[in-house]
Amino acid sequence: MTNAGFTIKEFKPYQKNTLRGFVSIELPSGLILHGLTYHQKEDSRWIGMPAKQYEKDGATTWAPQVEFVSKESRDKFQTAVLAAIDRYQENVL
Repeated sequence: MTNAGFTIKEFKPYQKNTLRGFVSIELPSGLILHGLTYHQKEDSRWIGMPAKQYEKDGATTWAPQVEFVSKESRDKFQTAVLAAIDRYQENVL
């Protein structure tokens, strides 16, 4: 499902705390990102970028695998992915 050049390749619903599902998305460049997480808490929604779990000093922590150069870039990406998810869910559900 395409929206603003973003294509939802796969959406796996999964509910736990704020988590609502796992997303794979294709960007206009042809790059596919797997392992994005879709979250919602009350009226707030956001996308979590892929991260790798590791242990440090006996505690579990996460290292980002993808980052943005600015808050503005991240916000544009979040808006586009959330819109693509909305469009995908309208057509699938």
